[in-house]
Amino acid sequence: MPLQLVATAGARFDIPAGWQTRPGSINPSGNRPLLFIGPGALPSDCVETPSGGVCHPWPDVHLG
Repeated sequence: MPLQLVATAGARFDIPAGWQTRPGSINPSGNRPLLFIGPGALPSDCVETPSGGVCHPWPDVHLG
């Protein structure tokens, strides 16, 4: 399987070629994920709701 090299925040990762990436950001606990990766498009940190919208410190991902 071909790989791609992704570097962020001083760390380097070999991930499958064609996968999507996005750097993490500081979340409410004070931790900082280095990188979000996935085989498809990564969802936004923010989602629309009836009251306007809400943002999370990580993408709104549902497994299953």
